[in-house]
Amino acid sequence: MSEIDGPAASASQNGVQLPHLNADRWMLVRAQLQGMTDAERVEDVVELMQPYLPQDKKFARFWNGSKLDGLTAALSGNGGGDACYESFFKTTLKYIAKKALELPDRMASHDLTSINVLSQLNHGDAPTTYS
Repeated sequence: MSEIDGPAASASQNGVQLPHLNADRWMLVRAQLQGMTDAERVEDVVELMQPYLPQDKKFARFWNGSKLDGLTAALSGNGGGDACYESFFKTTLKYIAKKALELPDRMASHDLTSINVLSQLNHGDAPTTYS
């Protein structure tokens, strides 16, 4: 069983159970999220994500060799640049990490054990509904 397998990663009827439902997994994720608040470069994020990512070979195509090229391109592309890059690391990433760390308490306050995952729709597809 890989690091990502198990009850915290299994699909539930209405969504995906999150890592905080597995205490050992949540300790790892939480440490990475806390580190994100100090990240100043894409390379810092890549380094922080390494222990969190599954090492199972079936996931290798999603991660191996990645340097978060999409994030780098978005921060430096059209409308990006130094100001965008700086703003992302000083404000946006810190906010995302802070809200992710709050998720267990927010879910508990609403008696939730999973959240719905939004799937990408292709042109012409009908929206997915959950019962």
